[in-house]
Amino acid sequence: MPARLELTLIHPDSKEQYPARLYSAARAIFGAEPDVRGPLFEAFAVAPLTAGAPGRFRWELGWICSAPPPSMPGSVRFGHVECRVLDVRVVERSFADLAAGPPVGSVELDVISPLYFSREGRDHPLPDPVLIVQSLLRRWNAFAPPELTIDRVTAKALLGSVRVTGMAGATPRTNLTLTTEQIGFVGQVRLAVEPGVDAAVTRALRTLAEFAPISGIGAQTTHGFGACRMRSAWAGREPARRLAARGGAHEWRSPELLPLPKPVSAETRQKPVAAESAAAGLDRLLAPALRADGGRHSAMTGTRPSRWTFRVP
Repeated sequence: MPARLELTLIHPDSKEQYPARLYSAARAIFGAEPDVRGPLFEAFAVAPLTAGAPGRFRWELGWICSAPPPSMPGSVRFGHVECRVLDVRVVERSFADLAAGPPVGSVELDVISPLYFSREGRDHPLPDPVLIVQSLLRRWNAFAPPELTIDRVTAKALLGSVRVTGMAGATPRTNLTLTTEQIGFVGQVRLAVEPGVDAAVTRALRTLAEFAPISGIGAQTTHGFGACRMRSAWAGREPARRLAARGGAHEWRSPELLPLPKPVSAETRQKPVAAESAAAGLDRLLAPALRADGGRHSAMTGTRPSRWTFRVP
């Protein structure tokens, strides 16, 4: 049965945990299960480590297949560091429960670890609505029972009508190893379908949004990428409000994962952006939603993104 598992662990000696170490630790937990690999995907997803009480940290994992989640071990090894498990919290949600929510026309997701997609050998580090839905559709249909899979007609209609109606975030770099990096999107994204679509489409949107925090989105979800949480959903017209900044601090940022950006003064927010190129004009239009790190980096410019590591504060 799909579930979210939260482990409370003793703080490791080494704070930085590379994605491969997260994967190896999760594989050691789930690898003995007979149903650990579905037709296309491994049946688990992981989030980065987050700080908890002093000397403790939390680690969230998603279990996707229909079998009950495995028992958690007494300790978890990240590389050479052995971490004792102090507590385990399991929240199970059946596929039927995930699919039983009311239909919605718009959903908001918090992407809490870098999200990217791999497309024909190229990385796409932005929250493309079609790629988000495709990623969730494939995982859902790979593991859900046949009677709950989303049929081809509904899937096609959802992919044809979904769009991004708001976003706020950044595209930081994450260390894969000591020598390689990965760029991904971290932030908040609002997805909506066009008005007047069939009810099956809005039900499918709600189902996939409920499923996303368990399965993750995009590439390398078993390595800590693409972890997300469902923030809110609306059945009718979505509220007219800004996604990102209130007084310069981004709502979606968790202080346990990322440092809050420095406040931006009103003068800075109103200062026009010099149009140095055609892309700069587009950047000026999107800057209020896409600007991060106190205005020093905008996702539409050619500047080097800020760094984001799987590090416990």
